[in-house]
Amino acid sequence: MLFVYNLTLNIIKFSILLQYRRLFPGKWMLRICNVSLVFVTLWAITQVTLLATACLPISTLVPSMVGKCLPTDPIWYLSSATNIVTDFAVFLLPLPSLYKLRVVRKKQKVMLILIFCIGFL
Repeated sequence: MLFVYNLTLNIIKFSILLQYRRLFPGKWMLRICNVSLVFVTLWAITQVTLLATACLPISTLVPSMVGKCLPTDPIWYLSSATNIVTDFAVFLLPLPSLYKLRVVRKKQKVMLILIFCIGFL
């Protein structure tokens, strides 16, 4: 059940990155989004695989491990750290594009950036 949370979290990041690709069609933004999409997808697959198989009986491979599971604490720490890093990366990704927008008033640009920042909360 816990791996469903991580899978959902990565699907949300994936959808946000797809939205960024649509909103900011610049060449460098598309490249960064594509690389991020690949990373998030591979990380989601790795995460779900690790969490789903952490407590499978490994005694079939290592007979001395009868009745024991793999330690899940390192998996959770790595998962949490990577999720935090990718959350901030996805949050910071559109800010340079927003900063380069040509708007009539600086106040409008600041308000737009603040609205994106509020969305991070």
